[in-house]
Amino acid sequence: MPMQTSPPRPSPCRRLINACYSGRQPGPLESPAMASYNRFLSGHAIHLRQSLPVSEVERCEVELSGSMGKRTAAASSLLSLHESFLPEAAPSDDFETLQSRVEAARCKVPGCGTVLNLVAAFNLAFRALLSFDSVLGCVIAVASVILYGRGGASVGLSFGLDWNLVSMAVIFPISQCIGWSFGRREMALSLLSTVMSLVTRLWSAVHTWKVKDGGEWRRMSELLEPPAGREQLHDLFGRLLSTLVAYFAVPRYMRLRHVMRLYGAAEDQARRHALANEFKLLVDGSLSQLQARRGRYAGPPGRARLPGGEAHRLDSYISQIGIAWEQLTAIKESAAPQVFRAFSRVYVLIMPVLYGPYYASIVEEAEQSGDDPDRALLFAILFACAVQLASAGLVNLMIALEDPFAQKTRFAGNFDRIRVSEIAEATRRHLLLVEQQAPDGWVTASRQP
Repeated sequence: MPMQTSPPRPSPCRRLINACYSGRQPGPLESPAMASYNRFLSGHAIHLRQSLPVSEVERCEVELSGSMGKRTAAASSLLSLHESFLPEAAPSDDFETLQSRVEAARCKVPGCGTVLNLVAAFNLAFRALLSFDSVLGCVIAVASVILYGRGGASVGLSFGLDWNLVSMAVIFPISQCIGWSFGRREMALSLLSTVMSLVTRLWSAVHTWKVKDGGEWRRMSELLEPPAGREQLHDLFGRLLSTLVAYFAVPRYMRLRHVMRLYGAAEDQARRHALANEFKLLVDGSLSQLQARRGRYAGPPGRARLPGGEAHRLDSYISQIGIAWEQLTAIKESAAPQVFRAFSRVYVLIMPVLYGPYYASIVEEAEQSGDDPDRALLFAILFACAVQLASAGLVNLMIALEDPFAQKTRFAGNFDRIRVSEIAEATRRHLLLVEQQAPDGWVTASRQP
């Protein structure tokens, strides 16, 4: 199969202009892995239509089409799931060639990476501030400064305040919650790595472990009825990886608006919950089929069977996958305490009103020292907006990190999400590599060209 060619890469200047002008970054749905998984999702559309009402199916399709992109023809086999993205066998000197090209590119533009990192930092910080709360908070801050600055001194509402209250009531709790969110993200990464590594171990066991069949030791994969047995095995592992990606791409259904039960919030929560449960059941079904297939290799005496220790090890692999999977679903479906989120957002919005007397004291001190009152008022407005944007940015980051698997998030949290599709794609390639190299055993490793 000829290797797929990618479109020409834009120049560094063009990428920099795009990033600074429109904030355009490589989207989470543009990778070949995500596109190929989208093809598989249409294979589950029939199952969804049979298990959900028509209105919920339409809603689910809209949710998935918005968060996972357009779906194309289905492909359920592990081998054909991404066959258009399989590269050709690379020559032995590809790594050295690539490394030399990277070093040459670095030497051409010395220090360019540092500048681009700095520009990207400003870009992400700006994107983290783009929200309705930030705009509304700045409007409240400007109104509070003008109100207190013009009339606060005349009614005695101009005095200094202690900023430790801001740290105790806003900054410290939000920073602590962000730390918890990153902790949940790291735990999710660890559990997802456990699932993928155990799936690889199961696949490797089928293709490398040997059982005694009629007095002859044969690999477990050779006992499958070719080609139907191997196709079923490919379909099973391909379906497991694809449903994993599909489940984590479903938008989370525990949101603040769902608490109010107004304007269709209850229906929206029910639809999202039904869609998440549907994909969760598909993953559970794949795990059950893995357990059932394991039983084929531990049959009664007289047939090809695994020894007790190896059979127990396979059971342990599947059990650990199930435990890690349940923990991942708990992380996906849970979030920060709703009351904590609500308190943080409300307090950040009313903070300019509470600290209005402090901003008025800035204007009053400027007037007493003979400075221009208008300039002092402008400085107070800028200072209030800066404090408001810093607090709102932390709240936005806290909200964006609630779902570590979110495929489409606002602000800059999308850059810290867990890219399940890319991890699953790397696992799939590993499985195919194991299947390809399993017949060679240790002999090929010692051969010299």
